[in-house]
Amino acid sequence: MCPEILKKEPHNHMVDYYIIGAILYEMLTGLPPYYTNNKNDLIKRIKEADLTFPSHLNEEVVSLMRSLL
Repeated sequence: MCPEILKKEPHNHMVDYYIIGAILYEMLTGLPPYYTNNKNDLIKRIKEADLTFPSHLNEEVVSLMRSLL
């Protein structure tokens, strides 16, 4: 889920771009963004944490995912 929905903030169609970015991230890394086994930690990370990207991803892909996420 995107941060706006988790924070119960107003949102629009832009949340769909977040989902596309999350799917792309998972396809390229094998795990969803902000992954953790603990649901509460996952929600906190989505709301507050900076997203990191594996070093094997090239700059163009990282830029695209940053734009989407």
